[in-house]
Amino acid sequence: MRRLLIGSLSLTGLTLGGVVFAAGYPIPKELLHPTITCPTSQFLVAQGVQLLETQRWQNGVVILYSATCPSRRHKGSDRVMAYRILRRDGMNWFAEGSDAHKVKSKPTGKQLIQHNVSYTQDPNGSPYTVLYGQVYASKVTAIEVVFDNGKTVRTNSSSGLFSLVVPQVLRVCEVRMLGADNQILGIEGNINHSKFAHFRRVRTCPPVSRLV
Repeated sequence: MRRLLIGSLSLTGLTLGGVVFAAGYPIPKELLHPTITCPTSQFLVAQGVQLLETQRWQNGVVILYSATCPSRRHKGSDRVMAYRILRRDGMNWFAEGSDAHKVKSKPTGKQLIQHNVSYTQDPNGSPYTVLYGQVYASKVTAIEVVFDNGKTVRTNSSSGLFSLVVPQVLRVCEVRMLGADNQILGIEGNINHSKFAHFRRVRTCPPVSRLV
């Protein structure tokens, strides 16, 4: 069982003099170190923000972070995981959206991964569907997501972290955890879509039997 200790990972990517390069282009520092809002309140700012990793998507990179937020249930802080989408246009980078969610201190039972589905918008109002999280079991090498339009998208999880960005609003119907030989190790359906309610373009997921 892989217990990913968020905050202990180093940045994946090319660094030179404190500057991070992605796709061969430097990312401005002000885009690398955003203010992260706590998932429990839009008025609380996360503390102790650590940049964990950069991962590519088709139009840029996703930056994954670890941070802490005041706990609602006990004295002290909760660990949160956050992301920020950066889109590259020529030599320039633009912030397209971000979100955060609370991270469990340890996996529940035989839980293979922990993930969060997020819907965000860029400054022009264009929406994104984002799935991101961490892997608990080393036998999981890839994450496959089935959307309500029938499209299936895969991302690898070799580092113990994963992210997947789709530049449109889609309902996540299934999250599949795959092994080295594309063996399905686990399937999660009934994804919570509470943040999806304010989008009007909502499709219904087909029965699970039609997705496999």
